[in-house]
Amino acid sequence: MLPLSQIRRFAQTVDAAGCSPAADRVAAAWGYPPGAARHCRTSANHVFTIGGTAYLRFLPAAYRDRDRVSRVAGLMRRLHDEGLPVAEPVPSTNGDLVETVSTDNGPVHAMLVQTAPGEQLDVDSLTPQRARAWGAALARLHRDCQYHDGLPDWFEDLAFDGDPALSTAIGALAGALSTLPRTRLGYGFCHGDFELDNMAWRG
Repeated sequence: MLPLSQIRRFAQTVDAAGCSPAADRVAAAWGYPPGAARHCRTSANHVFTIGGTAYLRFLPAAYRDRDRVSRVAGLMRRLHDEGLPVAEPVPSTNGDLVETVSTDNGPVHAMLVQTAPGEQLDVDSLTPQRARAWGAALARLHRDCQYHDGLPDWFEDLAFDGDPALSTAIGALAGALSTLPRTRLGYGFCHGDFELDNMAWRG
């Protein structure tokens, strides 16, 4: 999640209609006019929806380097091309899956994905059958992504400068995990945010 100070600072640029000058500049890299992108949410990224057909997401370059964002975008492209139910990343007008755009609050790394077909469900809509389907979908993602490497270790994103004891514990855990064999049974892809608001359901 982005720091609360960053979220607050960015929120001040979003007007009552959900538009933001920063989002306008980012959306322009994909050929969209000002006002096309409307704020949806902010957590690990600033997320905007565009006409119900695509999601634009970006984050300040200070919080993650472009290579890391590009590796995730590349994985999404490969998984989609292999037929997995993964939202398709859309190339910019320059033909790139990730663009770095200058805004009034500094440079951001951005990507655009098509909206996944289907409906979104909330937790109150879950039945036992749907809950099992949710778990099965996560299991398939782990299974089918076993051999996609090149992604960063998620421990690299954890920084607790204000809590030395927690930083030490995270470092020890990451070090122990790094010694395990990278075999099919013990190592693979982890989504990290497999929540209902990141999924669409068909049937």
